[in-house]
Amino acid sequence: MTKESLINQIESRIPLMNTTQLETLLRVAEQMMPKSSRRLYKIWHNMRYRCGCPLDRKYDCYGGRGIKVCDEWDQSFEAFESWALANGYAADLTIDRINNRGDYEPSNCRWITMKEQQQNRRPYSEWKRR
Repeated sequence: MTKESLINQIESRIPLMNTTQLETLLRVAEQMMPKSSRRLYKIWHNMRYRCGCPLDRKYDCYGGRGIKVCDEWDQSFEAFESWALANGYAADLTIDRINNRGDYEPSNCRWITMKEQQQNRRPYSEWKRR
């Protein structure tokens, strides 16, 4: 079984699973990947989940605002991994959308430090009141 087919199997079952089941599947998938890819896989998975799954606690700030993951990345971890490695990915960096209102796509993403990430936020006036 390839990584891609495993990912497709996991993703097709997401709508039917609870959080514990999803976390278990993610751990199993991570164990099948090289250690260097595990953190990158978590970033990819979390990016897709907060944009595409209304059950995610961060959905309102991402998918609920219309932010999406481009089709190329959404359909292929390998495509995301290839872009990440060619565009400065390092273990101490986080993915950042250059335009905070834009989608996760190659032309709108970069790798920055957590300190830089904390300075790149939406104005408080745009936060959804709960």
